[in-house]
Amino acid sequence: MKKFVLIFCIATVLNLMGITAYAETSGAVQKDNSFPVRYLCESLGAKISWNAQQKTVTVNYRNKSLELRIGSKTIISNGKQIDLENEISTSGGRALLPVSVLNNELGLGLSEQDCLSIVGKKFIGLLNDKSYEEAEALLSRIFSNYLTSDGMEYLAEGIPQLQPADESIEYWQDSLHQIIGIPLKDRQNTYYTIRFDHEGKIDELGIFGRQPEAAPAPEYASAENFTETEVVIGTGAWALPGTLTMPKGDGPFPAVILVHDSGALDRDETTGYIKPFRDIAYGLASRNIAVLRYDKRTLIHSSKLKLIGNVTLNEETEQDAYAAAEFLKTAKSIDNSRIITLGHSLGGYAVPRIMATGGDTFKAGIIMNGFTRPQYELMPEYLEYLEGKGLASAGQLEYVKAQVEMLSSPGFNPKKPPESYTMGNLHYYSYMKDYDVMDQAGKINKPVLVMQGQRDFIVSTHIDFTNWKKAFEQNINARFKLYPELNHLLTGGEGDSTPQEYYSKTNIPEYVIGDIVDFINKLE
Repeated sequence: MKKFVLIFCIATVLNLMGITAYAETSGAVQKDNSFPVRYLCESLGAKISWNAQQKTVTVNYRNKSLELRIGSKTIISNGKQIDLENEISTSGGRALLPVSVLNNELGLGLSEQDCLSIVGKKFIGLLNDKSYEEAEALLSRIFSNYLTSDGMEYLAEGIPQLQPADESIEYWQDSLHQIIGIPLKDRQNTYYTIRFDHEGKIDELGIFGRQPEAAPAPEYASAENFTETEVVIGTGAWALPGTLTMPKGDGPFPAVILVHDSGALDRDETTGYIKPFRDIAYGLASRNIAVLRYDKRTLIHSSKLKLIGNVTLNEETEQDAYAAAEFLKTAKSIDNSRIITLGHSLGGYAVPRIMATGGDTFKAGIIMNGFTRPQYELMPEYLEYLEGKGLASAGQLEYVKAQVEMLSSPGFNPKKPPESYTMGNLHYYSYMKDYDVMDQAGKINKPVLVMQGQRDFIVSTHIDFTNWKKAFEQNINARFKLYPELNHLLTGGEGDSTPQEYYSKTNIPEYVIGDIVDFINKLE
């Protein structure tokens, strides 16, 4: 339990159509993507043969047969020739056909979800067998630019002991991906996720725990007063799925961009049972303020980030805040002169830099339990707090203290760290070391609202909240709110806060939403 709580806290601080017959998707299939014929058919027990000389594939399934020739625009189905719109192609040495053709001619009855599940499990099998070239053929164009054979070997190292369980595969989708979750043996409530683009190609991989049942929407949320639309933030390799929560009416409305804390967080910033960003979005939109929130890059693109290495706060958080602002500039009914960035914890730490780099884009900034020092400097403090609660060991505390002492040394060189430094994230922490957040904040004269839960054991009221007051002391547009009864997530409680508090089904209080609304409504 102690180890779990420690990890939890670190994560807390520290996504050939036929001309006529196949013009539309048939049966249960939602799309008409092409998949490897062998994978789909063999999964149902079909017999497949390959004639290398004639370059033909023959499929026998029950009492039906299908013959196809690579490069041809025709197939022979039960002795009858059928024309296709496109030539039959291959990928990774496997013939491809639209699933509608296979369903109609062989009666497979496969849905898009079935196809993705088959391909996903086959991909894991290819990684286990070190058949990297064949596995690479299943990747999207973007993902294949990152996941080379060497990269596959790196990612495959942990796969053998994480074999998929034999229970049902879960399926869901967002505005960017179709996703399958394969439950894992010996890892309760954990699944291996494979994200497919909308052409049925593998676009990302990851291992994630199932989200627990969350707190219900807050009572102050008036669903009849707003709408939600699935959107895509950014383009290319780092595009993110998100949600635009819009008040009903003509507008134009001020808009808030929500910037996450540390970790692989979803658009609601789900932590335990609590969904802080959902609460904020619903509360503000109920009061005529639009909100844009999105799944974090570390959740949706975790494998690519591991493969490129040297990730900093810029890649983790800042770039996507700028992309979100660009999206809002083109969104209907948004007041472009009143775009506000709200950052929580790590996101709050980044707000001064986001505002400075964003130029005239941001009208104001809101810092919610944001820290004012490099993140590693907080780690000994909250671990010491947890040790006092019996939730961390003295050994863990001493290890982190020694590592942070090395990091904090003026002579520390991330390109040549001491052999005794083993905490990782060198470039990430070095970026923070070079980021003078106090100096950056001191240069801001735009409206700023700093909000702090006094019971937060991660971000210090005594140090960080006081630092923000010093940084903004020359800013006549700065406002400060201290909430004695609130914690790191700005939810309530009594006595000393602990991580277990995040497993209480509660919401951000309505008066916090009211303070944000009051601040925004006074912007000129």
